[in-house]
Amino acid sequence: FADAGMDVVVDGDVAWVAGLSVGKHDGAESNTRGMIVPIDIHTGAVAGPVIIAPMNGSWKHSMFFGLALDGEGLVTTGAGCEDACGGVQRIETSRYTPAGVRTWHQPEAQAEGAYGSDVVVDSQGRAIVAGASKQDGVLRGHAFARVIGTNGPVPLWAHWFPFSKEASEALGAARDQYDRIFIGGYVTAGGSPQTWLVQISP
Repeated sequence: FADAGMDVVVDGDVAWVAGLSVGKHDGAESNTRGMIVPIDIHTGAVAGPVIIAPMNGSWKHSMFFGLALDGEGLVTTGAGCEDACGGVQRIETSRYTPAGVRTWHQPEAQAEGAYGSDVVVDSQGRAIVAGASKQDGVLRGHAFARVIGTNGPVPLWAHWFPFSKEASEALGAARDQYDRIFIGGYVTAGGSPQTWLVQISP
């Protein structure tokens, strides 16, 4: 297997590292799956079962780019793909118990290049996801909220970076003690990427 870590959170003596693992997870066929590894921060040893995202119907591939803790486990966001990643994808947000049981899974509508880059959980149990997807062939950053544990056709709310013929991406999400949401990333103006920060009040 070939693995890569993309994000990390620390809970007590355990660092949970989220990313992806490429290999034969289900037999003869090699695919990419989202992965979470618990690592003891004192010894560097694996401290429990490695979590591998299951297949979801025809969506064989997945990747975790963002990770957060909530009261019941680990919340991830990233991308899911069918035959291959890199074209039409969908943002997928999930919650896993520390034992590796997926207790919630919410895929978004598929779009070219869609992925979730980061996730934060607010005090009301909402997952706020930063990410991007292509609109009219141009990558555009956005953020949205989902109530963890429930599923629906559309998010609670969504915020898109300004429409442009040049690329943008939402790459980071954070919240303060007042549940104000901050989304960071970049927009492109005249061919030059520029830092972009948005504050969203729930």
